[in-house]
Amino acid sequence: MAVREVPVSKRTKDGRKWIYEVRYEGKTYKSKKYLTKKEALAAERNFFIEQEKIGNQSLMTLGICLKIIIIIKKIMFKATTLSNYEKRLNILICLKI
Repeated sequence: MAVREVPVSKRTKDGRKWIYEVRYEGKTYKSKKYLTKKEALAAERNFFIEQEKIGNQSLMTLGICLKIIIIIKKIMFKATTLSNYEKRLNILICLKI
């Protein structure tokens, strides 16, 4: 997590020279260029806030997972298999598992 000034050769014509670089979950993310160091720090904070929001939304229930599988595999399953899965799906949705 670093906010730094880019070299003179990489600055934009309008004077943007500050970027942030962060390592998050094994990946390195580089930002666009900002005019001031304060803007780059604020953007870095916003990056982490957005990543936390995304991480909290990724919880998937078993019912949702089964529903996705049924939609994807509809052409591959027999009609009896689909009806059995849909019965189980209704039970899982009622239980909110």
